[in-house]
Amino acid sequence: MHRITNRIHARIKIQEMEDGIWISLPGLPFGGLESQSVVPSEALNFLMVSVEKWIKGQGGKAIVIRMPSKIYPTAPSLRRVDWPILGYEASARLVNIHIPLSNFPFEARLHKSERRRLRKCLASGFTANILQDVDIESWYNWLAKQWEIKGYAPSVSCQKLCSILSEDPDRYYFHEIVHNKQRIATGLLVKAHAQVFYTFLMADRADYRSYSPMVMLYASMFETARLAGAAFLDLGTSLDQTGQFKESLGHFKMNLGGQVTHKIEWRKMLL
Repeated sequence: MHRITNRIHARIKIQEMEDGIWISLPGLPFGGLESQSVVPSEALNFLMVSVEKWIKGQGGKAIVIRMPSKIYPTAPSLRRVDWPILGYEASARLVNIHIPLSNFPFEARLHKSERRRLRKCLASGFTANILQDVDIESWYNWLAKQWEIKGYAPSVSCQKLCSILSEDPDRYYFHEIVHNKQRIATGLLVKAHAQVFYTFLMADRADYRSYSPMVMLYASMFETARLAGAAFLDLGTSLDQTGQFKESLGHFKMNLGGQVTHKIEWRKMLL
């Protein structure tokens, strides 16, 4: 914050995710280290030194900073932080996949196998909805059940999700795919930036696997983001439960017309 104008030029949201491990961007592409393009590297360095001192005071053992993909307008500014000089090491280079948004139709981007599945969903009478007045707990429980059936667990708790949604509810769009009045797929579309929408907490019913309703869900989200004037639909890093890149999920996203960028993860031990 500028001491004369009181204007915020850079900020960071970081939380303790494990015992003594403080992480920015815990599962989300926004809300971590954010900066305006005009902020000098010295100011960003000062911010990180101040944060480090505070975390040490909380008994923190390490800091992990996950940089956004280059599709985010703030990314060039954040790369001006002198991470190695501040004692950080590049600990990971994560694959991130996105779809450019333009007047080029979503279906035209699809691999022929995914285009066939989308048409199968439409021919079977599936419909796409944007939910209003969502019962978060009920929605989350449905999603968690689908993940559990497949041997996974959501990356955030229901309590944490409610906290995230309460900060700026207008940034979030609950999408679902319905067949015979039953939900068969759902996900959360997030306005991470005016230019970037992010797909988060996606799930579908295992017994509809042959239809692959997720293709139709992504199509619905693509259209929502495009109509909002965004430039990119961020499909995320495609990690499995152990934090490793999941080849099958990454391949599916590429079949949707996805393109690859990378996220660099910086880590500093404090003890």
